[in-house]
Amino acid sequence: MIIIGLTGSIGMGKSFVADLMKNFNCITLNADTIAHNFLNSQEVKNHFPEAIVNNTIDRKLLGNIVFNDENKLFVLEKIIHPKVEEFYLKNIQYFKMHKLYNYLVIEAPLLFESKLDRLCDYVINVRAPFYIQKKRVLKRNKIDEKQLQNILKRQISSKHKSELADFTINSSLGKNFVLKQLKNIFEEIDATFNS
Repeated sequence: MIIIGLTGSIGMGKSFVADLMKNFNCITLNADTIAHNFLNSQEVKNHFPEAIVNNTIDRKLLGNIVFNDENKLFVLEKIIHPKVEEFYLKNIQYFKMHKLYNYLVIEAPLLFESKLDRLCDYVINVRAPFYIQKKRVLKRNKIDEKQLQNILKRQISSKHKSELADFTINSSLGKNFVLKQLKNIFEEIDATFNS
């Protein structure tokens, strides 16, 4: 089984691409979803009591806290990132053992920042022009331009992610164009991996 990292900044179309990857016998594990499962751990509650509502971490409150204070963001990432990595390691082992899929995809906006790329055989970066990214984010995420800029400041630039990745996909031209790019990438991966 081949491990593929799928990354890209907010609003670049990662989830759209991840969904289309199912056409190529992939299982996708989303790092954000996995991280959310660990937010209610006692360790997070101990460090961020101001984000607790009804004995549960309120994600919006927590987001406002950490995206306005780099030290607090660092603390949260130090708690969450190792747990996410451990989850991936267990699942990679499980899926390799059971041979259910040809590829396991680690979908993570912070793939490089959280060092999850170390687990991958190949990395794909998803890109789109900034005006499309901005339009998607402001419409879907219900955040303003200032919040978008704060998020982007804390991520490696899209250009740099493309330099670090093995492949880059343009997500701005629709489903058929993305499928064509994916087909070419999987053919290249299979040829390289099996040679």
